[in-house]
Amino acid sequence: LGTLDSNFKKTLNRYNKFLKQKNAALSQRNFIKDDILEAIDDNLAPIIVDLATQKKAFEAKINEQYESIFQSLFAENHRLELQIESLFTNKKTTEVLQILREHRKLDKEAGHCKCGVHRDNIIVNFDGISAFDFCSLGQQKMAFLSLVFAYIELFRYKFMSYPIVLIDDISGELDKTRWSGLIKFLQKKNYQVLITTANEDFRNELKNITNAHQINILNGEAIQ
Repeated sequence: LGTLDSNFKKTLNRYNKFLKQKNAALSQRNFIKDDILEAIDDNLAPIIVDLATQKKAFEAKINEQYESIFQSLFAENHRLELQIESLFTNKKTTEVLQILREHRKLDKEAGHCKCGVHRDNIIVNFDGISAFDFCSLGQQKMAFLSLVFAYIELFRYKFMSYPIVLIDDISGELDKTRWSGLIKFLQKKNYQVLITTANEDFRNELKNITNAHQINILNGEAIQ
């Protein structure tokens, strides 16, 4: 998100500055002063509201692309959704400040800040359930690849160009049908994609991509 939006990146840098100050204060343990923590939280609260709002907007944008990209890649009908799980979604500054105060005791006991947007969870819902907790490795890989390409669409729309896409060996989690779906998807796009694989069958599938250049590695050296 910081790559797509310079304003988000600046806001996140401000958040991290105050978070560092708060952690430094909390690390003092027996010498923690509540008035210092209160002053820091006064600065953090509006920043958290801003970041939470921007994250929610990003979630909506990525989800506009996510499910359709998955279907284009793998020709399977599943409901996919990116969810940013946060204590601060749709909260006002006063409400955020109250949440920070309520967690202050736990922060003191831990010696660092345990409450903030840096503790938000990112969840991929696959047919309404968490992909990380309940899906197979193959389904997780499918969901992740779809998320990558949905992000690329947002990147392309923002900058009117495509990034270079790096994909490490995926052949272990995807079957041949899903390989083929990925290959067909890539053939239709203008991405520059670098894919690594140690799987001979998948390597042969990659040869089907028009104008693809293959580099073979043996004992750490490139061969023809």
